[in-house]
Amino acid sequence: MILHYMDDVLVYAANDDLLSHALDLTIDSLVAAGFELQEEKIQRMPPWKCLHSHKALQFALDSYTGQISIHQPAHKLFREQIQFKLSLKNVQSRRPLKALTIFPDASGASHKSVITWKNPQTQQWEKDIVKVEGSPQVAELAAAVRAFEKFPEPFHLVTDSAYVGGVVSSAEQAVPSEVSNTALFNLLSKVVNLISHREQQFYVMHIRSHTDLPGFIAEGKRRADALAAPVEMAPLPNIFEQAKISHQLFHQNEAGLVRQFHLTQEQARAIVSVCPLCQQHALPALSAGANPRGLNSCEVWQTDVTHIMSFGRQKYVHVSVDTFSGAVYASAHTGEKSSDAMKYLI
Repeated sequence: MILHYMDDVLVYAANDDLLSHALDLTIDSLVAAGFELQEEKIQRMPPWKCLHSHKALQFALDSYTGQISIHQPAHKLFREQIQFKLSLKNVQSRRPLKALTIFPDASGASHKSVITWKNPQTQQWEKDIVKVEGSPQVAELAAAVRAFEKFPEPFHLVTDSAYVGGVVSSAEQAVPSEVSNTALFNLLSKVVNLISHREQQFYVMHIRSHTDLPGFIAEGKRRADALAAPVEMAPLPNIFEQAKISHQLFHQNEAGLVRQFHLTQEQARAIVSVCPLCQQHALPALSAGANPRGLNSCEVWQTDVTHIMSFGRQKYVHVSVDTFSGAVYASAHTGEKSSDAMKYLI
């Protein structure tokens, strides 16, 4: 078999004798055509098994209708120096671990990419801040990449970005798709590469942003938000924050917060509901719009029926109480159906 490819000629034969004969004929033909050949340019390789004589491959490709090429695809992945490793071992845990907790965050205004964590040895909060140009999602993804680079030991990754949480959760045993944004593609490739070579487990947790819930997770997220915020942004007067601070000192109820700080009922309820001290003595709250008492006499009455067996046939006593003054009006009846209630009220 003789194959011409660009400025090379490949001569292949089944045995050495046939190869030498075919090579001599090829050289004579090229010289006769006017080509000049140098002896040192002729390379002789050890015996290879050509694919055209590989029966298993021929059967496999017998009904294949696509194209076969010896060149790598034009995907960016094959032009990078990153080497991916396919492993059958899952390093992403589906359950929380007893490990370090890392909080990534980013800001589009300050372009800060932040990770913060509590050092288990010193019990002090530490941080890593880098300026990253691009969208907040790209900056927070860069923070997640630094977490994988910095911490080879098991850890929790707590993020309020659904995009970052989804990317990291699905990166194991995946191949990044080609995207036009070079910076984003590099970050995606790093995430996949770092996870594919990772030995220790990690766990991804997605939480809601800017929540006032108590606990370690909310505290770490608030610290990450504060680190990512622009330095030049001065604190503005916030009535809601003032109400929260006041409630921590005096523990007003919902009505007191509404009257003092002019909050909505929902805002006041949100402050009281997250106070651990108030939860120990909390009473069942009335539904929205209910008025527990009237503003004037004989304005709001509460009515019920009680049974007094010593009254005989008229044991059904209908009772009404004025919620403002506490005045009571009652009368005995022979039943408690709607018709009896109407007679009582009329």
